[in-house]
Amino acid sequence: MAQNIPMTVRWGTNFGPETLGGGWWRLLTSVFVHFGLVHLMFNMLALFQIGRLAERLYGSGRFLALYLFAGVAGSIVSVLWHPTVNSAGASGAIFGVFGGLLVYVLKFRHELPTSIALQQRISIVVLIAYNLFYGFTHQGIDNGAHLGGLVGGVLLGLTLARPLNEPARAKVALKSALLSSALALVVLGSSTYLLAHIREAYNEELQFTSLEHTIAPSLAKAMSEGARSCGYLCIRQAKDMR
Repeated sequence: MAQNIPMTVRWGTNFGPETLGGGWWRLLTSVFVHFGLVHLMFNMLALFQIGRLAERLYGSGRFLALYLFAGVAGSIVSVLWHPTVNSAGASGAIFGVFGGLLVYVLKFRHELPTSIALQQRISIVVLIAYNLFYGFTHQGIDNGAHLGGLVGGVLLGLTLARPLNEPARAKVALKSALLSSALALVVLGSSTYLLAHIREAYNEELQFTSLEHTIAPSLAKAMSEGARSCGYLCIRQAKDMR
């Protein structure tokens, strides 16, 4: 239930100094690492609520691609937004699912029952607006990851989404897959330049944050041991005074 920051960093959070220092794999692993059980529970509940419909509309393989791409896009924007912050969680990927689902019900609104399409559009927009507003008005929430994941989900959703009609889905399957792959490569490729630029611009600050994180556990341990030693000495002095 409690956060263990050093442990989650070792497991692969999107900790700016480590990510920009060569640990690019953290852009993906941070999607699966959470700061405690409550954080994990809320994200998985949201994924369960919207993911089932999105997976049925996109298909399992495309849904997985949408989820992972949105998660990485959210991690990239998070590092660009605040390079020294330690971030993790599936919320960026989940916002990507929001975006992909919104794209689908707008793009193929004539193939869905009118009442269902309208209901889904309204509920998705309300969920996105509320969560972004909550993120901007409360501390400790990574809205950079939310916005990055949302944009990533919308972009990839535009190329991944296929009609509900099976013959039509099969007809555009290859074209859709190629466009989606090209889009992903362009986005990820251009992001490497931006991340390298951020690393150079914040080099000294990143080094300081990394050093601060490295020595923090040792410093806390030393302070704890010092406090215990002080308490022991105070007790001895009190006894001697008596």
